[in-house]
Amino acid sequence: MFRGFLYTVLADLYGPGLAKVVTSVAFAGLHFLQLWGNWAAMLLILVVGYILTNVRKRSDSLIPSVIMHTAYNSMIFGISALSILLERAS
Repeated sequence: MFRGFLYTVLADLYGPGLAKVVTSVAFAGLHFLQLWGNWAAMLLILVVGYILTNVRKRSDSLIPSVIMHTAYNSMIFGISALSILLERAS
């Protein structure tokens, strides 16, 4: 939705620079309620959104940013699961 539709429309209308910023802020905005009060995590999501949008622009394809987003989410899930397992083991 963000890097496929929104970025494409904004880049066509206003150029890729503004499209990257607006798409990144919109992506982060979707996560803000989930992360409210955790300012470091909110900033991280904004940066991740910008990086993923930049990858989308540079590759001219959604596939690399989808793979990176999946890997990022998988890493967070894995760390969380490992943390829970280690906490239960101690």
